[in-house]
Amino acid sequence: ADYTVAENCPIGFGAEIIKVSALQKILKVKPSANMSEYMTYYLTNNKKIFKLKFVKLPKMMQKNYRMTIDYKEDLLFFRELYKCFHKEKMVMSFKSLNYIMNKYKYLYKINSSLKLTYKTDKKLIHQINKASKILN
Repeated sequence: ADYTVAENCPIGFGAEIIKVSALQKILKVKPSANMSEYMTYYLTNNKKIFKLKFVKLPKMMQKNYRMTIDYKEDLLFFRELYKCFHKEKMVMSFKSLNYIMNKYKYLYKINSSLKLTYKTDKKLIHQINKASKILN
């Protein structure tokens, strides 16, 4: 595949694998690569050009955690999460994260209501789609 990504991944945990040849193809037809911080859309908006693969994660990894720092509440979440890991004397892993999130339920409430701008801001979505479409 030109692009591989895990489905249902917690926000901020996602990993994408992009073939160098796919990136080169994008740069050849879109040299400026405007909005390239949203590179995912250069691939997913051009399904006729790129081969995409979506990998299903195991259930234990399909969580609604928000593990990114876009807002001050996200930073507060990570500070509190770190305190919980320290209190429990646990090494950070996905398994221990699940344990902490289940034990300290208040953590989830700190930043779970926040929205992803690139998925909710209609103007931004339009800009991303316009910039990332490749005409055959």
